[in-house]
Amino acid sequence: MNLTPMTLDDFLRLAWVPVVEPESDGDGWRLTIPPLPDFEYYADTEEAVKEDWRGALRAHLQVYLLTGKAIPLPQFPEPKTEQDGSVTYDLEAAAQP
Repeated sequence: MNLTPMTLDDFLRLAWVPVVEPESDGDGWRLTIPPLPDFEYYADTEEAVKEDWRGALRAHLQVYLLTGKAIPLPQFPEPKTEQDGSVTYDLEAAAQP
């Protein structure tokens, strides 16, 4: 078996499910990704936090790779087969820690 290590771009293509919530003091927004316990991204508006987090994720994962730290992978819920034969996933359930 020939295993190839994953690159930064491989990790960035995974289905990371962000969790966005207002700051407790009401001053800004916080985005986390549950499999990454040390990743938090903050912005002044909900729109900004949703638009800008991927760059922060790139930098965060790059540090993991440079330091040799294991990157926890996103968890996926069990697929559900719909009546029409399509397969769906409950991504909100996947985002719950």
